[in-house]
Amino acid sequence: MRWFLLISVLLFTVMTAISPSDPFLNGLLAKDVVTGDDKSAATKAGLHVWFSLDRPKGGLYRRPYLAVWLEDEDGFPVKTGVLWLQTDQPGPRWHRDLTRWYRNDRMRKLVENIDLIDGVSGATRGPGDYQAHFDGTDNAGNQLPTGSYTLCLEAAREHGTYKIIRKKIQWGAEGIARRNLKGNVEIPRASYQFIPLQQ
Repeated sequence: MRWFLLISVLLFTVMTAISPSDPFLNGLLAKDVVTGDDKSAATKAGLHVWFSLDRPKGGLYRRPYLAVWLEDEDGFPVKTGVLWLQTDQPGPRWHRDLTRWYRNDRMRKLVENIDLIDGVSGATRGPGDYQAHFDGTDNAGNQLPTGSYTLCLEAAREHGTYKIIRKKIQWGAEGIARRNLKGNVEIPRASYQFIPLQQ
C-alpha cells in the first residue's frame, strides 16, 4: 500500500512538472487542442483561438474548469471546441460551475442528441499556452452558415474565481487578422484569427 502511494505521488509530481508545450504531453492533449504551434494554424481555414492559463498567486492551486465555444445570434451553442473538467472517478463533475456553458448545453440538448461531456471533454490543464480550432462545422458536423457568432471562453476554479470572455465575430468571406481579447485573472491572454473557408 505504501509503495502504491509513493509511486502515485512521484508520477503526479513528474506529470505536473512537465511543461504543457512538452512533446510528450502533446500526445495526451484532447482533440482540437494544440499547444504552441502558430505556424500550422496560419494555413488552416476556420477560427483559431489562442489562450493562456496562469497560476494565480495564493495558496492551494486547483486547475480551472474551462469551456471554449461558439454561439449563434440567438445565443444557441452551435459548437463546443474545448471542455475541460474533472473526468476521472467519480465521473464528470463541476461542469455546472461553467454557468453559461452549462445553461446553454441544457438548452442544446433539447434539440441535439449529442453528449458533449463524453465526446468533447478532457481533463483540466495546468498553466500554459493553448490553442483551439473551429473548422466551420457545428456539433453534429453540419456546415455553419455565414453570419454573426459569439466566441466564448469561460473558466471557473473550485474555491477560486469565475471569469468569461465573449467576443462577437463575423463568420463569412472576409478574414480577420489576429486580434487580442481582454484577459482576466483566469485567462490572462487570449486572441483569435479567422481564415475564411473556401467556397
